[in-house]
Amino acid sequence: MRNCVKVKVNSIESAKEFSRICERFEEDIDYIVGRYTIDAKSILGILSTTLGKIAEVKICSKDLKTIELFFNSINSWIVEETIWKSN
Repeated sequence: MRNCVKVKVNSIESAKEFSRICERFEEDIDYIVGRYTIDAKSILGILSTTLGKIAEVKICSKDLKTIELFFNSINSWIVEETIWKSN
């Protein structure tokens, strides 16, 4: 099960939309840039990073349907799948 992808958020408007999508999910979603891990539901957190820089996004869920729905929802920002895990 994949739970982490690389994304690229290029603008303030894009960051707002990305954060809004993340807010639709109950699960914790991490936005990881370098050594910093930010709540992906926090628009201020995302904007505190460098826009246009590749970040990793991790959804903390074991439910395959939820994970797939989330990744389909953020598909326009995904640049690469990074981690595959199996149960």
